[in-house]
Amino acid sequence: MGSTSYPVFLLFHDLPNCFTYAKTLSINSDDAVLSSKGLSNTLLGYFCVRSCEDPQKEFYVQTFGSLPFTHIFVNRAFGELAGLRSNEEVLVEAVSTVTCTAVSVVPVSQHDYEIFVNSSEQVENVFLQQIRIVFPGMQFPLWISPSVCASFRIGMF
Repeated sequence: MGSTSYPVFLLFHDLPNCFTYAKTLSINSDDAVLSSKGLSNTLLGYFCVRSCEDPQKEFYVQTFGSLPFTHIFVNRAFGELAGLRSNEEVLVEAVSTVTCTAVSVVPVSQHDYEIFVNSSEQVENVFLQQIRIVFPGMQFPLWISPSVCASFRIGMF
């Protein structure tokens, strides 16, 4: 992929993480639903995913799968926070990454703040299990438990 963009279709999954999974689907494919069974754990790389309709709508992700692929699956809450829709055509572009030692994480709403105050240690514990690449201003969900999800925004590095 290099520095060129590659068009794919975005589909939503309901797994509690902010990773994407790349797959090749045919037009008549019954495999448009992603489950934890049979997921590839092969790291494909780190990508910027950008809306074809509105290039301001983007997010950065760690992607698992293999080349070539026609679709990427992203968590529904994560995709919607970025303003994207299921079945939307997006561009993916491989990006290089740098390691940071600390980031500022800000709850998006008052409700998210209350969850954070009551679960701050848990937020720290699950952060790297659910997301691996961030950029300033990025919004993302974190699952504090199977039934509790809060949205955050990256502040300063």
